[in-house]
Amino acid sequence: MLNNQLPFGKQMPENPTQRQLGKLKYIHSVHFNPMVPNWMDGALDKALSLSPKQRHDDIDEFLYDLKHPNPNFINKNAMPLIEKDPLLFWRSVSIILFILNLTMAYQLLM
Repeated sequence: MLNNQLPFGKQMPENPTQRQLGKLKYIHSVHFNPMVPNWMDGALDKALSLSPKQRHDDIDEFLYDLKHPNPNFINKNAMPLIEKDPLLFWRSVSIILFILNLTMAYQLLM
């Protein structure tokens, strides 16, 4: 409801097998809605875990995590730069490779 998307995307089969469940990956809310805080996304990730042992023990624990920033979730779901800003990532990689190419060309010519 926070991002108007399904938590596992459209890849969730109607009657999933154990193997299909193992391949599912939670799509972080930050990917769709950057206004969702990381700690709230962490609470959702824990609540939607496919393993019952990794979920909240009861609804009160989940509601508490939704209302109060849990330090365990704050940096846990930090997105890599390639997902957060792909344009900046590829520009940075291109600049680094350009500098390396110039350095190698200079060394070959000298």
